[in-house]
Amino acid sequence: MSENSLPSPTAAVFLLVVLSGFLLFVLSIPEVDRRELLDDRNSISEEIQLLSLENLEINGYDGYKRTNIDYNTFNLNTDYEKIIYNQAKSLNLNSNLFNSKSFEFSYNPIINSNYVFSSLEFVIEEISSYGKLKVYLNDNLISEISPIENQKIIVNLDNQIQIKGNNLVKIIPSYTGLNPFNKFDIEISDLNYIENYQGNSNNYKSSFYIDENLIISEASLNYLIRSNTYDPKYSVYINDKIVINDNVGNEVKLKIPAEYIKEGINIIEYRLISNSDIDFILPKLQLLSERQFKSDIYTFQIDDRLARLIINDRVDCKLYSSSNLDYLINLNNFNLEIKDYISFNKDICNNLVYGENKMQIVSDKDLDIDYLDIVLV
Repeated sequence: MSENSLPSPTAAVFLLVVLSGFLLFVLSIPEVDRRELLDDRNSISEEIQLLSLENLEINGYDGYKRTNIDYNTFNLNTDYEKIIYNQAKSLNLNSNLFNSKSFEFSYNPIINSNYVFSSLEFVIEEISSYGKLKVYLNDNLISEISPIENQKIIVNLDNQIQIKGNNLVKIIPSYTGLNPFNKFDIEISDLNYIENYQGNSNNYKSSFYIDENLIISEASLNYLIRSNTYDPKYSVYINDKIVINDNVGNEVKLKIPAEYIKEGINIIEYRLISNSDIDFILPKLQLLSERQFKSDIYTFQIDDRLARLIINDRVDCKLYSSSNLDYLINLNNFNLEIKDYISFNKDICNNLVYGENKMQIVSDKDLDIDYLDIVLV
């Protein structure tokens, strides 16, 4: 072939096919890979703004916060299902030779096929001098009690005397001495009217709510128990995890492991594990939370394209800020110290994550931030 001859048509077509295939391959791959293949270091033509905040006023953080949640008294019983109606938290009754201070209330039982009987329960706290306590149902004497301090009294309200509709109960102290200057004085607590139904109540549940991002450092559950059962046995669970009960006596203080508690709804459950009749008196849940940052949580996204640019060192990740004081930023659980420069900037590529990024401003003083920007350049 002479020096001036042209390439054969077959070779030209082959070269065109190869170049077209390479071009189609380059165009079909993701932009980041295409730029990497073509060794394009200028991967973004202008900065990408991930987060922009202006004119923020931060009032420092809240200190440790204690929250108390009170619950009503309830009963667990393997023999009956009880509905408790409290008539008095505490009550003083007294009597002398001439008059007496008594207490009365009325009740109207819900009588159905499961109803068994009604009863009255209370605790003798303190007494002075000598006397008796008399209980009347519809003006019929049904119980006469010689009270002893710290004694739990249970009086069954006789179904034969009880009527449909309103029934009247009277509790009357009676001084038994002859000295006109003496007085029979008695203090009663937790006076409850109770309706007993067929079945049982072997467990009881209550709940509490933990706000999002609230960190609980300590928790305890305190209550009193009273029972006529010898050595009553029960367990307490938080979110189906048992709480160790090493208390002795009627006053119970349970330490709840902080890790048992979660954001949202939490369930406290009391479960009987033996034949028992137990009153759980005024449970109180105490929660101690960590200091809470008062700024909001700010979020931004790192998608697949941006993540690959960052990993391949194709961009710089800059945080710009202007503020009147030093402060901290908690960025994806990394604490970054921000100086009170008029124009402060910091590289934060190592603190970013793929997907959702969370940032929170931390300051124990009042803080003014003119601007805070996170950008890729």
